[in-house]
Amino acid sequence: MPRSTMWLLAGLVVVTLVIIAWALRSDPPAPVVAPDLAAVPVLQPAPAPRVTASAAPATGTASRTLGEFHCANVALAEVNGVAVRGEQLCPRLVRLAGSGTSPAIRNQAKVLLQAAITAELIAQALAGEVVTDADIDAALAAGTALSGHPSPTSLAELSQRGEDPQDLRSELRQRLGLARLVAKRLVAVTEADVRAAYDQDPDKWGVRMKTTVQPWLLRLALTASAHETATAQAAAQQLVDALRKGQDAAKAAPRLGLRALPAFDVEPGGMEADLARVAFSTVPGQVADPVKTKGGWLVIRVTGRQDPERAPFADVAGEVRRVVEARRRQEARDAVVAELRAKGNVKILVDW
Repeated sequence: MPRSTMWLLAGLVVVTLVIIAWALRSDPPAPVVAPDLAAVPVLQPAPAPRVTASAAPATGTASRTLGEFHCANVALAEVNGVAVRGEQLCPRLVRLAGSGTSPAIRNQAKVLLQAAITAELIAQALAGEVVTDADIDAALAAGTALSGHPSPTSLAELSQRGEDPQDLRSELRQRLGLARLVAKRLVAVTEADVRAAYDQDPDKWGVRMKTTVQPWLLRLALTASAHETATAQAAAQQLVDALRKGQDAAKAAPRLGLRALPAFDVEPGGMEADLARVAFSTVPGQVADPVKTKGGWLVIRVTGRQDPERAPFADVAGEVRRVVEARRRQEARDAVVAELRAKGNVKILVDW
């Protein structure tokens, strides 16, 4: 090889090494910040948010950031001038970090924040009347405060699944406070009300028609936008497609942000008319299309169905009364919360 060519090659090598050294010395690229959910296409992958206890600004209010959840003692929201602070939600936000997709985590964070806002509205409406730990213990012992939620004997199971029993106690505190507000406006159920409820659909009493379902839920915040609702619906539909292809629900559901719930029975005339319609129109063994409920988007697999057998009114009058009373309590709860939110001055101080 000619000497001139060797010198040329050596020069190129030196230049290349200089360029590499310069690149290694340069600052690393700035981290990718997740965009606003309103601009994110459905289920577009995004970095999982961080949970931090030290990144909060010194001003005492949370910065408007999408890249992280603040857990420091900063105001996430104000309810009639009272701050909802980060440390109230920090443990649950920590457990959310790194699980599921970024849109699912953000949606759950909004759910938690809205629940904290509702709890503060209820606490203020109680005007100093406190739900004590003893009240919560009594409700747990009675097993009546949260129908469908873990019983006292299964609180340890929450810890085994990585969940905090304190979350259940916090929800109990809110519901017991709300129950006290509701009790002040409940109208007593009369015998005429009970008879009218029975006559409206006699076939639903006695051995009632019911469909048993295995559900998976993707919860939505009360303030979820149309885009967030559509994103959640798309995630639910992806789970439906996966289940219909025979994929493992235990793996597919968490990946898409849905949570498995205990199996339950769906009956005609319940609170969720759309759920009943979908459940009874789906062949047992099949997975239904996603259905929008008060709690969010629900995916169900129908596992069984029972035909009705009518019972005489005298045999089921007590059961009818309990159903009518439960429906009135639910309607009153919804009305109280809606009224508190309509009258309250609520400011959200973060942009998740």
